[in-house]
Amino acid sequence: MSDTQQREIPTELALPKSEAFAQLGELCQDISLKLKDAPTEMERMARRAIALNVLGKCIDGPVLKAFMHLQGSPLGFRTDKDRNRDGSKGPGYSEDIVRDVAIQTLIIGLSMDGNVVNIIGGNMYVTQQGFERLVFESIEGALEEIPGIPQVKGDACYVTYGAKWKYGGEQMELKNNYVLQANTYIGFDAYLGKARRRMLRDVYRRITGINLGLAEPGDVDRMKRVSPEKPSTAADASGSSLELEKEGAAS
Repeated sequence: MSDTQQREIPTELALPKSEAFAQLGELCQDISLKLKDAPTEMERMARRAIALNVLGKCIDGPVLKAFMHLQGSPLGFRTDKDRNRDGSKGPGYSEDIVRDVAIQTLIIGLSMDGNVVNIIGGNMYVTQQGFERLVFESIEGALEEIPGIPQVKGDACYVTYGAKWKYGGEQMELKNNYVLQANTYIGFDAYLGKARRRMLRDVYRRITGINLGLAEPGDVDRMKRVSPEKPSTAADASGSSLELEKEGAAS
């Protein structure tokens, strides 16, 4: 066969001839608009419940199969079951778990490709790239980041990370001290990356009220707001505890 001749695409590589993907995209856009336009929190909760049910029915067949093909790839989404301990290919997650995570991912406005979400411990884990997209698409203008210098003390690394942004016409800011698990095999850039993900998570939680705070695998994720002007109270404006907190880490 010459290069000019049309090559036949193997059946397993051919895209399914279905309108399911286009319909799913339109549905996600509609859900996003309806959630943003909800007049009350109760109405938003009701709309979110309906959206979860509708998406659950749509993510099946060729759509679910496509999501399963993305599993374990940095171009799709990674999981903690991609590899076995001996380095061989792992089992990955079942269709039921991938479907559940896909529903949650689409509800918050992300997709199952581009490494914006992972699956850890069977749960959705929003990566730094994912939180970056969520925050940058929500705020007005740029996010001013104010990273501190990581301080390693014993088995912990302390990183202060602040940010300033504009949302809903209001200037907002936060400054938190994150306590990370120290690791002799990683450098300060890695600590800053871990702290930056948490900062973006907290900005997103501040502007939406949605807590997507699953910790890094095997890490202790503790945060205390830095506020020298005011004494600590039970909770800050974003609903975060001002005491050191340990979030559910998955292994």
